[in-house]
Amino acid sequence: MNRQRGFGAVEIVLVVVFVSLIGFLGWRLWEAQQDIDSLKKQSQSKAESTKESENENSSKSDEQLVAEVVCGGTSQKAIDYAVQNVNIYSEIFATYGGGCYEPDEEDAIGGGIAFLKKKDGSWVEITSGNGDLECEKLQAEEFPSELISKCQGPSFE
Repeated sequence: MNRQRGFGAVEIVLVVVFVSLIGFLGWRLWEAQQDIDSLKKQSQSKAESTKESENENSSKSDEQLVAEVVCGGTSQKAIDYAVQNVNIYSEIFATYGGGCYEPDEEDAIGGGIAFLKKKDGSWVEITSGNGDLECEKLQAEEFPSELISKCQGPSFE
């Protein structure tokens, strides 16, 4: 009788394939977990950033936030001065009439009007300018009729 002890070639190949498969699956699971951890960290930092931004904006008045949208590229002093030109209607509509300049600027040119609407907690400029405005945008955004007529200006009939 032939009694063979130990492993044969087939058994060794099967063990190597099995160990390789377990190693590969373990590596893929570890990599997937790293991706999940990375996404969680990104999500947390984005949530913290959004929370900080909301806290910063919640301490500002709507008038100040509107002035920042309209006068965005100017100094903080000009934005603070511009707040007096903001009118809020029904908590979600606003108009801005005037220029974006500091109070001590002697050669400042002012004038113009902007219509804004609060969308998802942020003020968005719908139309603005000095002269012909796109007043139909206000109708599409369901602005009150008194503001639409302000956009269209006086009628001379």
